[in-house]
Amino acid sequence: MLLVPLLIWGGSIGYRIFALYNTMFDEAEHDDTSDFDDSLSQEIGELAPEPEDEETLSRVDRIRRDMDELYAQPKSEKDPNLLNILLLGVDGPRADTIMIAQYNKQTEEAAMLSIPRDTYVKIPERGYDKINHAHAFGGVNRQRTTIEDFLDIHIDHYARIDMESFERMIDVLGGVEVYVANDIIDNTDGSVFMHKGTHHLNGSEALHYVRFRSDNRGDFGRIERQQQVMMAIMDELTKASNVTRYLQIMEEISPFVRTDITPTVVTNNWRAFNSLSSSNVQSETLSGGSLMINGIYYLEVDMKKARNKAQNLTY
Repeated sequence: MLLVPLLIWGGSIGYRIFALYNTMFDEAEHDDTSDFDDSLSQEIGELAPEPEDEETLSRVDRIRRDMDELYAQPKSEKDPNLLNILLLGVDGPRADTIMIAQYNKQTEEAAMLSIPRDTYVKIPERGYDKINHAHAFGGVNRQRTTIEDFLDIHIDHYARIDMESFERMIDVLGGVEVYVANDIIDNTDGSVFMHKGTHHLNGSEALHYVRFRSDNRGDFGRIERQQQVMMAIMDELTKASNVTRYLQIMEEISPFVRTDITPTVVTNNWRAFNSLSSSNVQSETLSGGSLMINGIYYLEVDMKKARNKAQNLTY
């Protein structure tokens, strides 16, 4: 990747890089409710509904009680060895893709943790709901706080991209290559969504690939495909071996990306950013069990295990 040399290079190249960063930069220090309206409130509800049957109510009460005990514990100190970056793919007001990219300065290990969007958590100032609704209620800041409280980690920075703009980014990169280990079957009609083998996907195809969830693995299959395409994007970015190409990529994607990562942050953490490629980044996903409340699906994740995984991804 050429980012650091470009950032410290003087003249018009350096100026253009800093100008591009200015269009993407947003500290997101406060809640942003600009995307929230009455129609959205009707769609997702103010909060997750209270269970109507006694058996579910008893189970949910137990889940909340156990989670409340963990939420009430003192927050852990920030681990000075870890750099955690929140990666968000936003589809409308809600976060469709939620990942934590972690780099350990001590072990020089890098990892990526996906958080299923249906994960049942407590959203600050709202209550228990799906984790991806936090973005609708308060933007990046509320989403970040929700994740920090749930996983008991410190998120250093974030990067957010609109999922529709994801297509354009892939096309600018010239597409991405993915390997499909087995035929992916669409359970809705029994057809083959994608055949086994290596595929070179353009933007539209890649977006369809990461959104597909109608196979036997449901949302977990979708998450696996998201991780796969994210790794492919990293690999394509490392191939941007000339200044003109790199600037073209940045100029195309900058209108659709928001981040609080500054050029200084990149320079100070160059080893971390330069290490991100499919060959040396392990991928993990939070798992759990089905929780149905009045016909609405949530993912019940063991909060203790989730915290342990997030805090020890790269140790």
